[in-house]
Amino acid sequence: CRERKLHAAKNLMSKNNDSCEYEYRKCPPCEQGMFSGDQNRRVVMPTPSLRNMPQAAQGALSMKLSAKLTGVFGTLLVLMLTLGMYGNYMFGDILTDVEDVTTNWLPSIKSLGEMRGALNSVRRAELQHIIADTNAAMDDEERAMEKARADFADKARKYEKLISSDEERRIYTKMKTDADTYIAVLPQIIPLSRAMKTEEAREVSVRKARPAFRSALQGIMELVELNDKGSQASGQQVEDSAARARLVNLVLMLVSMLLGIAATLYIIR
Repeated sequence: CRERKLHAAKNLMSKNNDSCEYEYRKCPPCEQGMFSGDQNRRVVMPTPSLRNMPQAAQGALSMKLSAKLTGVFGTLLVLMLTLGMYGNYMFGDILTDVEDVTTNWLPSIKSLGEMRGALNSVRRAELQHIIADTNAAMDDEERAMEKARADFADKARKYEKLISSDEERRIYTKMKTDADTYIAVLPQIIPLSRAMKTEEAREVSVRKARPAFRSALQGIMELVELNDKGSQASGQQVEDSAARARLVNLVLMLVSMLLGIAATLYIIR
């Protein structure tokens, strides 16, 4: 058996040396120990090469490879597109929250602070007017009072454009009513103060002006607290969106890497 196979292998080597590849194998009788002698002797068995395969078989292999490549790269492209679209969506969500903080909450808090300062300036000028003992001092306080009142009205108009909820509008409406009530009392105080009727002017200030003034200040502080909570909520949304986007991006990257490795192994099989 071994000699016949060896003789056949030599004939094949001499005839098909340029078109065959060979591998060395033991013949079954040798593997089973049926013959004595050199047990390590090998015979050459021909293995057909790809270029000697029929055209139909070569085309089938080529189509199989192209199908693998198409599926692999198509999957990777879909993952890349998903990653890009999700990142763009989350980026837009974060920008919306940031814009809400920078264009609504922070300007609102700034305007409220300016309104509070203007209203305090009006109150301070009123009290200084009551205790003033010269017409020149009273004139100065009246000018300061008028300037602060105009400043308060201007800041209130700007703030009104930034109102973003019904609750905020309700608080603002009450605060504005209280502020207008306070300012409406001033024309009653100024004539008494100019007439040097200090006690009567002080009584009107304490009995009528002070409650409305304090209520208006309380409304401003409620609006500040409301806007502060809104800015904190928007900031928390920004943090949550960024953390979620980071996690999803990391997961998609890992999935892409694993699929890339799996695709490589799938192709080279």
